[in-house]
Amino acid sequence: MNNFEPFRCPECGEQVRQANGKGRLREYRRGVPPLAIPDDFLVPTCPGCGETYWSPEDSERLTPFLEDEFKKWLGPHVAELCQMLTIRHGLNKSQIARICGVTPSHLSHVLSGTAVASDTLIRLLEALAACSPEVQRHMVGAVFDHTRCTPFLVHTAPDAYAEEPTTSDYIRVEAVYESEPATPEVPTTLGSLAA
Repeated sequence: MNNFEPFRCPECGEQVRQANGKGRLREYRRGVPPLAIPDDFLVPTCPGCGETYWSPEDSERLTPFLEDEFKKWLGPHVAELCQMLTIRHGLNKSQIARICGVTPSHLSHVLSGTAVASDTLIRLLEALAACSPEVQRHMVGAVFDHTRCTPFLVHTAPDAYAEEPTTSDYIRVEAVYESEPATPEVPTTLGSLAA
């Protein structure tokens, strides 16, 4: 247990104390929704403004609980992404695994909750679910062609209500196909392989 000593909240001046409760969330990993903190987990909290004050020890004690919550979230999330790829592109789990560069058994273990997917695998599945041309390119084994990408602008202004964004409020992103990737010719005879 930690040795908590009450102190004054620098935000509002109220006395900070250990508190538990329902519905509290904590960020665990980037790109993952905030995860539930156990109802009985004590966190130094200001009753006046609601500010929480996490010590390294508190975070360390919470980590195993967040890991369990992450595993509960991960399996259904990966299953949903695989289902999207199956519905949209007719892929089976072996094809999805091949495109992602993992074995079918690893993907099955992730789906069943006996293995944890890497951040890279999660992001790759999310990107494939959102980008049909990239899935099609992988299905036919075509090489990525950066010359067919069109730059586009992404708004990055911190103030969503700014009246007129300036040029500095945008960044260039290169990775959108101008059109669907071309299907490479598939050789039908041994003679066409030599050509």
